[in-house]
Order: sequence, then C-alpha cells, then structure tokens
Amino acid sequence: MKAVILAAGEGRRLYSKTRGYPKPLTRLLGLSIIERGILTARTVGITGFIIVVGYQGKKIMETLGDGSRYNVNITYVENPEWRRGNGVSLLKTKEFIDKPFILMMSDHVFDSSILKYLLEFD
Repeated sequence: MKAVILAAGEGRRLYSKTRGYPKPLTRLLGLSIIERGILTARTVGITGFIIVVGYQGKKIMETLGDGSRYNVNITYVENPEWRRGNGVSLLKTKEFIDKPFILMMSDHVFDSSILKYLLEFD
C-alpha cells in the first residue's frame, strides 16, 4: 500500500516558530516531523510515498530525496495551487493512485497502531 503525504501548505499557524521554513521540516527530537511520519509508516510496511509539495517544496524534496536513506520510495507531485488547500493537493495525485491508500499530513505526529488499524481494512 502507498501513502500520500500532503506537504504543500505554508503553515501559517506555526509561522512565528518556523519563520518561513517549511513546517514539515520542523525538528522534533532530532528528526523532522515529516521524517517521523515516513519512518512510522515504514514500521507497518508502507514503503511507497507520494508527497505533494508546494510552498518551499524544493527544500522538502532536497531534504528527503528519493527516500532511499529511509528504505522507501518517494514520488513528488508539485502543486502550484497550494494556496487553495488540501483538497486541491490531494486531487493532484489522482494519476498516481489506482488503489486504496493511506492519507497522511506532513505535520502530524502519530503512533503506528493507528496505521496498523487502518491497514486491516485493505
């Protein structure tokens, strides 16, 4: 199963802390939030990721690369309309998705048990 990670927004609510740096790359105990999500998903067998980028997307792509350092595969989808919200970002992935997938937000921290539960419905 693949996961789609939405990482296109500006992160205005956290702007005073990030000062314009992409919110998904905010560090938490040594790793960025988006890296934590990828590594958590990998623990339950998710190794294919489609990451939608927009605001400062190049920094996110440069940081994560192709995913090989995490033993996963990352495909990027650029959303120039990122200001229009998560729904538009998700629509940008439609040509890459033909099966059920896990939808993740790049700035959410969660326990792997949530993904295990969701994977039971595949």
